Amino acid sequence: MLRQRQRHFPLLIRATLILAMSLAVQAQINPFDIDKNRDDEKSAQSSFRRALNLYRDGNYWASSRDMVTLLDRYPHFSHADETYFTLGNCLNELGMQNGAARMYEHILRKHIYSTYVPHALLGLQRVNYEKGALSESLTYYTAAMRGNPSREIIDLANYYAGITYYKLGDYPKSIVALSDVSTKSPYYDYVLYNLAKSLLRMQRVNQAVDVFHKIFDLPIINDERRRVVNEAHLSLGYLYYELGYSDQGIEQFNK
Repeated sequence: MLRQRQRHFPLLIRATLILAMSLAVQAQINPFDIDKNRDDEKSAQSSFRRALNLYRDGNYWASSRDMVTLLDRYPHFSHADETYFTLGNCLNELGMQNGAARMYEHILRKHIYSTYVPHALLGLQRVNYEKGALSESLTYYTAAMRGNPSREIIDLANYYAGITYYKLGDYPKSIVALSDVSTKSPYYDYVLYNLAKSLLRMQRVNQAVDVFHKIFDLPIINDERRRVVNEAHLSLGYLYYELGYSDQGIEQFNK
């Protein structure tokens, strides 16, 4: 019996030590801190939803102001990566490209495992394109296309890459990038128009004409789409004139 008790002593001591350590750790956790953190997270969530609605309504200034306040007040917010990304988008819409770039770069530095990393790379591609830093824009394009990006990322990245290559005079690469954009892209009308221009630069006239007619087949969903369609009619009209088909050119001008 004594031997059995002695044999159990090490187990009992070990269990006692574990329990003591557990109690010591629990004693260091302030339950009021837990409640405060939970309340802070709820408040941050509520603030973010309001700021996000302002962004979606196009009120970029108010949205960016509220997001800056949120990040300052709640630095440990669980959706800080999404907040930085949306703030970057707000600043870009306000024409503050340098500030937007800093927000996207922060995600790459501090949230490297975030699902918003591809979005941040796309944001940097767009910002650099708009700043005229075309080579840098293509560098971020290559990075954004690595891994398994979403269709949305692929479409937007290829759109910006296509118009970047066009500006650089690399029409074959422009055609490849623009041709990889899906028909569901919100920029599809612009994609087709720029694709037609690149094809014309490559003297691929018949293909360019086919692409112009694809633009005409798109439904007119807003004024922006109407402007693209009108520009396509003018471009095709001038093309017919250059080819000697004046009647078809006039027909396009009258559309």
